[in-house]
Order: sequence, then C-alpha cells, then structure tokens
Amino acid sequence: MQAELDRNIYPTGISISDQELKEVNLAPAKFHGKDWNYATSPHHPK
Repeated sequence: MQAELDRNIYPTGISISDQELKEVNLAPAKFHGKDWNYATSPHHPK
C-alpha cells in the first residue's frame, strides 16, 4: 500500500444519486466491515 498527502481543496456539499452510489464497488471488510471498514475495488464500466 502507498499513500500520499493531497493538499488540494475540493468542493463540499455535493450530492450523488442512489445509482451513482451503487456503482461504487464497496464491500464490507472482514474486520468491523458492518460497522465502518469497507474495501473498494476499481470500477469496470459495462
């Protein structure tokens, strides 16, 4: 794993649709997955 500090400023208060949220590949992590930890994987459009 690699991480890097991103000092950019991003807009807040942006809403996404339920469909857009469904397209995010999130899966509960094995450790506390139902509480707060999720794993994500790349999105492969159909």
